[in-house]
Amino acid sequence: MRELLSIGLENHRHGRIEQAAAAYERVIEADPGNPDANHLLGIVAHQMGRDDLSVELITTAIGTNPGIADYHCNLGNALRGLTRNDEAADAYRIALKLTPDDPEIHSNLGNALRDLGRHDESMTAYGQALALNPEFAEAHNNLGTVQQELGKLNDATASFDEAIRLNPEFPEALNNLGDIWQAKGEPGKAETCFRRALAARADYAEAHNNLGTVLQGAAKPDEALTHYRRAVELKPDFHQALYNLGYLLEDHGKSREAVECYQDAFAARTGLESEKRADLAPGTVSLFLELTNKCNFHCEFCPSDIQERAAGFMDMDLATRMYNEVAEKGLATQVMLHLMGEPTLHPKLYEILAYGKSKGIRTELVTNGSALVAKTVPKLLNNLHGTVIASLMTPTRESYVTRGDVGLKWDRYIDNFRLLIREHLTRLARGEPTQYEITMRVMVTKDSKGRVNILESVDDIRDNWDEWCSLTAEIEKELGLEPFPRPDVDPDRVLSAAGDGTHSKYLLQRGLALSFWSAFTFANTRVGDDYELKTQEEEVERFCKHPFLDVGVLWNGDVTMCCMDYDAQLTVGNVNDTTLEAVMTSDAAADLRESMYSLHTLPEFCRQCQARPVLPGEDVSDAGPASSDQRAH
Repeated sequence: MRELLSIGLENHRHGRIEQAAAAYERVIEADPGNPDANHLLGIVAHQMGRDDLSVELITTAIGTNPGIADYHCNLGNALRGLTRNDEAADAYRIALKLTPDDPEIHSNLGNALRDLGRHDESMTAYGQALALNPEFAEAHNNLGTVQQELGKLNDATASFDEAIRLNPEFPEALNNLGDIWQAKGEPGKAETCFRRALAARADYAEAHNNLGTVLQGAAKPDEALTHYRRAVELKPDFHQALYNLGYLLEDHGKSREAVECYQDAFAARTGLESEKRADLAPGTVSLFLELTNKCNFHCEFCPSDIQERAAGFMDMDLATRMYNEVAEKGLATQVMLHLMGEPTLHPKLYEILAYGKSKGIRTELVTNGSALVAKTVPKLLNNLHGTVIASLMTPTRESYVTRGDVGLKWDRYIDNFRLLIREHLTRLARGEPTQYEITMRVMVTKDSKGRVNILESVDDIRDNWDEWCSLTAEIEKELGLEPFPRPDVDPDRVLSAAGDGTHSKYLLQRGLALSFWSAFTFANTRVGDDYELKTQEEEVERFCKHPFLDVGVLWNGDVTMCCMDYDAQLTVGNVNDTTLEAVMTSDAAADLRESMYSLHTLPEFCRQCQARPVLPGEDVSDAGPASSDQRAH
């Protein structure tokens, strides 16, 4: 037996896993209760991703000899692999009772506690590991990840720096430090870290994906595409890389190939596929929850006032049920509290936000900013896990008139956005952890065929950016906050992107960005009076991504497959009497997706959306493809 165990250990040490497993199995055949063989074969199973088998084998070893700390520690590792983190923490604690001075077990306990969201306890565990071994690079890295999750970026930077000092070729620490530099608005330093991580480990999928995002932001799309593709090759179920690849392919005009990426990501995340045809499967990214379709603004660029459907508010029970299903099944990567209406009007908004936060679901709240007052902003930021999209859109006194008669004067309105920035910077200055980000949107209308003219020139872009930079810098100085390395805006690039229907985002401070938002005509409902619509012939290409990517639950439970379906013309079911999954995978949903391939009659709403706005006498063939300014995101 000892000879077989020695053979197994020798193979195991040299990475010959299958040969090691064969030796351990021969020992178990002769002696089923042998604790060493069961334990070692359990480690092999864990290394091969068979954590269920690993738990079974190591539990057998513990049953025979419960006094070995390594057995309990490795049981904890297998339980973590099964996301049974409470049990994993218990296993590590038993191991520590047997060997209290083992820094690795303390660090493993910290990992399990971090997975459980018990950040203070996890940092205590990492601290104990480092007290026992100050040069434990992995514990420094693990501590940094918790500090990063809590928004303590300076502390996290110090932890990652120390891990890298101790191990200059530590790929995880280099990748994590790159994340920090990116969050701090230092893309050059981030790129250096990601490249160093890849030099240390060329097959590191996460670093390829992160480097891709930096390169994409630096206007190097071809290089970014290479790294996104490599990330997906290395990790086919890496849905974040699949999404990033899809977004970049969209920017290259490859909508169908992009949708395939989203479908692959959805299947990897949920295990759901289309029973009808693979190319008709959902590729859902976001779930839109319309808390209400009522709005207190009357914007000329929004079709809210021409809705014909009934107005109302979503029941709290329906909202929580949707969050539950998303959390349990992974049907979306985030929930967007928007479709039509102003969500801050909902009487249960903060309870809904808090519930989403409790489920670990990121929520994006889109608001016109009318409710961003001193009483509500702290409550909003306290309850949100995700992003506040503060839809300023009309950033000047002159353009504000396009919001209609709203009973809110310009000076008071713009002060709401200044208050939001001040509250965020105050929290940063106090060192408070944040679980939200803020993006302010302003509208760029150059080359738009819409009804309004807002930001249209190089000077417009630069003046608006300078205004918000100056305000942010003034508050930083007042609060004693370290000045943020804000980039210079590139107005020509902003205007060019807007002409292509894409958006440009610049960081004002950590967790605070200004997005120059490309105007769109909302399915051609907001086309300027000088234009007329020319619909396409049936044989003309009309593929659209929205029925594949979008799913929206309206306030009354109706489900639409397009985020621009303001009047519920594309509904495919109702979740009051079934599950969201059932509606998303229904024949009605598949039929709508089929219409994008010309295999079903295109709905009238889609025909209008895909029509070309042209000036009288203009040849539709000269109008180019369906206007990109019709897109909502």
